[in-house]
Amino acid sequence: FLSLTNISDIFALSPLSIARASNIKSDEKKLIPGQVLLVPVTCGCTRNRNFVNISYNIKSGDSYFYLATTSYGNLTNSKKLEDFNSGLSPFLLPDGVRIVVPLFCRCPSKNQLNKGIKYLITYVWQNNDNVSLVSTKFGASEVDILTENGQNFTAATNLPVLIPVTRLPELTQPNSNARKSSIRLPVIIGISLGSAFFIAVITLSLVYVLYCLKRKSLNRTASLAESADKLLSGVSGYVSKPTVYEIDVIMEATMNLSDQCKIGESVYKANIYGRALAVKKTKKDASEELKILQKVNHGNLVKLMGVSSDMMGNCFLVYEYAENGSL
Repeated sequence: FLSLTNISDIFALSPLSIARASNIKSDEKKLIPGQVLLVPVTCGCTRNRNFVNISYNIKSGDSYFYLATTSYGNLTNSKKLEDFNSGLSPFLLPDGVRIVVPLFCRCPSKNQLNKGIKYLITYVWQNNDNVSLVSTKFGASEVDILTENGQNFTAATNLPVLIPVTRLPELTQPNSNARKSSIRLPVIIGISLGSAFFIAVITLSLVYVLYCLKRKSLNRTASLAESADKLLSGVSGYVSKPTVYEIDVIMEATMNLSDQCKIGESVYKANIYGRALAVKKTKKDASEELKILQKVNHGNLVKLMGVSSDMMGNCFLVYEYAENGSL
């Protein structure tokens, strides 16, 4: 299982400070899957910039995409990591180098404080969430949530949103006999108090997330390789030397298929190794689109450069990027 030490290392805090904030015994060495922690971190709120900067030492296999989506549970994103560490190449992160991880948080405004709102919970929206469910979970007003965020929550999955509350949620710690089969990925929540604190709430997973990365990486690599081989065999008839891109490269280059990078239906502009490209997410069977490529020879049709695939079987076709090109 994960431990307070693991979590404290990620957020550069003492295990004791996490234990006190989370209402758990400081001598508990192991944490339970599904357990929620409050991790107190200072949040800097100046002008329109609201963030907390965490120092992190790069480890073998780390990428900005992995750190943003897994280690810090989408409290940041790969674009912010790249911006805050402009002196480093995002495609070559040396082991041991220290980077800045900017985590999203915000302090209540003067108007909110006058209304009794003391905290803004930075919550990473989950797939099955809705405003009613989340407001009940944190004792917040649905109107306050909608007013604070002003967005369509159907497109908010895996993005941080702000939940205004008048008091911190009360933590109920799980039974230590929780079943080991209860495995789920981390969910991270942040809470800022005035300009003083940022508190992250982490729904814990098993060691599978942090300690078994090597085994997970091997299994993942094998699965991706098998999927890529199948896709590559289908593409080889249309492209003489297609490039097989790692899915992490695709996700990082498109900010996890962010709407900010979207330029068309299932098409995203990407910067891969310094080159502007277009990534198209296709159905699990990309054969129909490949057949079209074989039949059509049009001057305005951009060139297919390579392919990628993920563990879910989704295919990604990587094209050269042209302002007037057509996919």
